[in-house]
Amino acid sequence: MRLVGRILAGLVGLPVLLLGCFGLTAHHFPGTDFMQLIYSGLQGANKLLIEQGMDIPIDASVTLEEWLVHPALRYVIAPIGFILLVLAAGVRIRGKDKEAEEPQASADDPMAVTDKREKKKILKDAAALRKKGQFEEAGDLVWSAKELDKAADYFIEGELFGRAAEIRHDQNRFIESADLHIKDGNHESAGAIFAQQEEWARAAECYHETGGMSVAAEMFDKAGEYAKAAKCYEEVEFHRHAASAYVKIKNWPKAAACLEEVFRSEFNTVKNDAAKLKELQKIAKQAGQLFHRAGDTEKAKHILKEAECWAEAGQVAMHLENFAEAAEYFRNAGRRLETSARRVTSIASSRATPRPATATERAVTTPPRRRCSRSAATALPQRSATSARAATPRRRSALRWRAPSNARRSCSTRPGSG
Repeated sequence: MRLVGRILAGLVGLPVLLLGCFGLTAHHFPGTDFMQLIYSGLQGANKLLIEQGMDIPIDASVTLEEWLVHPALRYVIAPIGFILLVLAAGVRIRGKDKEAEEPQASADDPMAVTDKREKKKILKDAAALRKKGQFEEAGDLVWSAKELDKAADYFIEGELFGRAAEIRHDQNRFIESADLHIKDGNHESAGAIFAQQEEWARAAECYHETGGMSVAAEMFDKAGEYAKAAKCYEEVEFHRHAASAYVKIKNWPKAAACLEEVFRSEFNTVKNDAAKLKELQKIAKQAGQLFHRAGDTEKAKHILKEAECWAEAGQVAMHLENFAEAAEYFRNAGRRLETSARRVTSIASSRATPRPATATERAVTTPPRRRCSRSAATALPQRSATSARAATPRRRSALRWRAPSNARRSCSTRPGSG
């Protein structure tokens, strides 16, 4: 009853507070745009009430304003409304607290065990059932009295691990709950709980036990156990993920073998798809690098050749000193690598048995020399020592190195002359 009265006080207090605020505003800030808007609203409401048939004066809004502006009301109405709202709010909070306490009491005692003697009797009966070996009945009985720890103990003693796991989960003792699920053989539920608690390694073991290799691999990867993750990925043929895991532990042969498996399983089906072929060629290059790191350069060359990565295959062949084969790969790479092919061919020929060069080859490879005729050489003018000393350093340099034009014109190029 008191709660209803406070609610009514709140409903009355709000309009009273608004009226008091209106009186204060009309007295201290008359003529403002805000007050003009309120006046228009009051006049419109007054007109509407008259049209509805209510017997009120036409100037009721003006009369209301005069009343609220009066000193006896403007400083009284607003505080009254505020007090009513405070009382109403305070009682509603207390009312909520009281309502919250009542369900809590019922939740703590689902079987309405209000008497301590009755609760004691329940525990005594449960102990008697336990002595008879009826652990499930004893656990249910003490659980009904909200003795959760004793209920869990009874269930564990009776090897009812699933029931005990549920109780531990309700108590937010999640790791214990997961351990009990494992004892009960429910590895999937245990794995889910461990994953929620970010116990990645234990979650991975549980999922591995259930045969969920992909999830187990992900959990092992998060736990940093990359070797186990890679093996699980291989079992479900996720070779790209397996290669990534092997790379993290620097197991180059395994990583290369996984990428090679990806390449061979998909290469023949994507030859007509340029985008996918480019992606597989990238995988082949990565596999080649990993084979090279593992010391198996022949396999690196072979997979690069199959993927038609000619430039990379040529580099590997160069490393193996198969120069003729490398030249062929560079030629296949296109015109941009034709220079490399010629260079490798020359290296290969130089490694072969040397033979004496012919006269034609010597003539072609001997660089030309410039030779001046004797007449041009004798045609150089003789300058006196006095004029040479009088010349500037730059002029002397010119006189020393530059020949007259007629001497330069008489110079001839004779290939092979010596």
